[in-house]
Amino acid sequence: MVTLVDDLERKGLVKRHRSPQDRRKNIVQLTAVGLDRLRQAEQARAETERRFLAPLGEAEASRLVRSLQILNFGQ
Repeated sequence: MVTLVDDLERKGLVKRHRSPQDRRKNIVQLTAVGLDRLRQAEQARAETERRFLAPLGEAEASRLVRSLQILNFGQ
């Protein structure tokens, strides 16, 4: 986990701060660049999902997504 956060920090995507309540803990927060990258990733995910489900039509695609959510959360 530390290596992952170190890498994200080097890329300017997150910043680490000491917790004021417990100095042994770090708080990891997205930077403005990190938030922008997250928005871009969400847009790409949504567009890919839309294109993948397009052949089903809107009603069938919604049903499929709901069914998959039930199966995923039902475990």
